[in-house]
Amino acid sequence: MSVYTILPPPPMNVKDDVSTNWKLFRQAWGYYVTATELNKKSKEVQAGALCSVMGLECVKVMNSLTTLSAEDKRDPGKILTALGNHFMLQKHLLFERVKFGFANQTEHETIDQYVVRLRQLAESCEFEGLCESLIRDRLIIGTRDSATRDRLLRERPVPGLTRCIEALRASELSRTHQEQLKDAQSKHDKTSAKQCRFCGTNHPYDRAKCPASGKTCFKCGKQGHFAAKCQEKNWVSSGPANKVHHTSATPGYAEGGESACESVSDSDESIFVTERVGVVSSNMAKSFFMVPLTFHTEYSPVITTQLDTGAICSAMSYTDLLNILQIGEVELDPPGGKIRLYDGRVVEPLGSYTFTVSLNSGSQCNISFDILEKAPWPIVDGNTCIKQGWISLGSDQFLHSLISEKYEPLSFDKLMRDFEDVFTGLGCLPGEYHIEIDPNIRPVQHTPRRVPVPLKTKLKEKIGEMEKEGIIIQETKPTNWISSLVAVQKPRKLRVCIDPRD
Repeated sequence: MSVYTILPPPPMNVKDDVSTNWKLFRQAWGYYVTATELNKKSKEVQAGALCSVMGLECVKVMNSLTTLSAEDKRDPGKILTALGNHFMLQKHLLFERVKFGFANQTEHETIDQYVVRLRQLAESCEFEGLCESLIRDRLIIGTRDSATRDRLLRERPVPGLTRCIEALRASELSRTHQEQLKDAQSKHDKTSAKQCRFCGTNHPYDRAKCPASGKTCFKCGKQGHFAAKCQEKNWVSSGPANKVHHTSATPGYAEGGESACESVSDSDESIFVTERVGVVSSNMAKSFFMVPLTFHTEYSPVITTQLDTGAICSAMSYTDLLNILQIGEVELDPPGGKIRLYDGRVVEPLGSYTFTVSLNSGSQCNISFDILEKAPWPIVDGNTCIKQGWISLGSDQFLHSLISEKYEPLSFDKLMRDFEDVFTGLGCLPGEYHIEIDPNIRPVQHTPRRVPVPLKTKLKEKIGEMEKEGIIIQETKPTNWISSLVAVQKPRKLRVCIDPRD
C-alpha cells in the first residue's frame, strides 16, 4: 500500500490584509483536515494540530483573546470562531470597496489574472447580488484594451461578465499572435538579408526599398547604385558632384509655419525639438531657407539642405546618409538624445554622424547630424547657422506691426476658382504648329472598321463633342489620307484615337 505525505497549509499571516489571509487559511485548513482524516480524531488532537499549523504569531494572537478559556483552547471549532471574529472585525468595508474601485489592469497582467484579482477583491466588499455586474463594470473600466472597451460599450443589449471576458481574451490572444508573426517575420528578414549589389547594405531583396533606388552615383553619374558598387573603372574626381534635391514630404515635418524651440525631459533622456520654420507674410505664403551645402567626403557632393532656425539639432535620414557617403553600411555614433517633431511625436534616432561641410566655398565646419529613419531632406540647426554666419539676426530689426489678411483654407472650390483657366477647355499651348507631309510617302485609305453595338451611341456622342470643341472637323470631300479609328472604353470615359501604323 502506497503511503504519501500531505503537507500542512502555510502559517497564518497576521500582517497586511488579515481578513483575506484568514479566509485563505481557514479554507486551506478545512482541506487539510479532510485530506488527512484529522476530523476522525479527538478534538484535543485537532486543536493541537491547528495550533502547530497556524504559526507562532497566530498563537500569540489566540493567547491574547480574553474570550477563550483554557478549556476552549482544546476545541478547534471554538479556536477558529474566536480567531475569525478577531481578524474579520479588522476589515474596513469602505476601504475594501475603494481598493476594488481603483483596481486597474497592470502592464504585464493577463485578462484571466485581472479577473481573478477582481473576484478576490470583491469577496471582502459584500456586494451580494450585484457582485457579477460590479466586477463586469470594473473590468471594462480598468482594462488596458481601449479598443475592445469601446466595442463592448457599443453592444446592445449590454453584455454580461462572461461576454466581456471572452471578448477581452480574444483580443489579447489576437495581439499575442500578431507579435509572434512580427517576430517570425523579423527573423525571416534577418535570415534573408544579404549585401545588396546596388547600395552595399544588408537588407532583404526589394529593389523599391533599396537606399540606392533612384539615387545618382557620384562616380559614373548613372542612377540606381552607389559609388561603392559602381562598375565604372576609369574615373577621376573632378570636383563636387551635382546637387541632390529632396522634395518628398514625410509626416513629422510641417509644410511651413512657426516652430517652437524647447527642450523637455523624458525618462531622464534629452529630447530635442526639430521642426521646419517658415517666413510669415501677409498672404500666408511660406518659404524656406534652402541652400546648397558641400559635404566634404570622397566625392564631395552638393546637397540641398534646409537652414532651420527653429531646430536645436541637425538631422537627416539614413537614406540621405548612405547617398552622401555611397560606401555601403555605415557605423553610427551614439545619438545625442530623442527628437520631438512639430506634431508632438517623439522619435529615437538611429545614431549620429559628423560631416565636414561648407557653404559657397566658404570656411569648413564640423556638424553632427542625428540620423533618422525617415526625413525629407537634411536640416541644420539654428545655432550652427548663426555661428557660421549663414543666417544673421540683427538686433536693430524689430517687428512693428503684423497685418493679417483673411485666409481661406485650401479646398476644391478654391482651386477651381483660383485656377479656372487650367480647368477650362483643352489647355492648348500658345502658337500654331505646321505639319508638312512628305510627298514621297504613299497615302493610305482604310475602309471603316466595325464598331461594337454597345459603343456606337457613346462613340457618336464623343465624335460630336470633339467636333464641337474644334479638335476634329467633318470631311465631306474625297481625301487621300484615311486612317482607322480606334475606340477604347475607359472606366470613366471613351477614348478615341487613330491607328496610323501603316
